[in-house]
Amino acid sequence: TLQRRGDRPVVVATCHLPFADAAARQAQASACAAAAERQARRDDASLTVLCGDFNENAAAPACRGLEARGWTNCAAAAATQALDSGTGGTTFLGTTHRAHTGDALSCDHIFATDRTEG
Repeated sequence: TLQRRGDRPVVVATCHLPFADAAARQAQASACAAAAERQARRDDASLTVLCGDFNENAAAPACRGLEARGWTNCAAAAATQALDSGTGGTTFLGTTHRAHTGDALSCDHIFATDRTEG
């Protein structure tokens, strides 16, 4: 939790989801989001951020699951807004990571929410 004097705190959480197991990625992303949301409620945070290596693109289940919980994929939202003045979505921004297989992936994400309900 980060806080400047006089401001409401911001909760920042990081994760590194497993490479080979999509179901485990989805479960861990959901668990990380729930933990960050609980911390945000305890701290009366104004913003909660969850970021890290999700080992999947923005259209995959773990990322979609966070969006279904009310989280915004910040990079996709910014890119979509820049492209068509919309908000949110799954605009792919190119390679953020090179896998051990040599494949180029867009798997590092930053999600945010100002929602603190569980």
